Amino acid sequence: MNCFKTYESDLKIMSKRPSFDAFKKRVLQDAEVLEAYNQLEPEFALLRQSINVRKKARFFKEQLASAIKKI
Repeated sequence: MNCFKTYESDLKIMSKRPSFDAFKKRVLQDAEVLEAYNQLEPEFALLRQSINVRKKARFFKEQLASAIKKI
């Protein structure tokens, strides 16, 4: 028995699924969702910044966590 067999019905369902960008564009049209999304931006900006700093320092996540624990 092949557990990974692709069925035609599965392909139809997958082709109907919107891309992430299409989904995001649609849900952000809701004012409440857009407001909540915008409120999270400072947190995500901080995460992006910390990831960039970690990458520049060539630290793995585990190394960074270990260094932070020592502080």
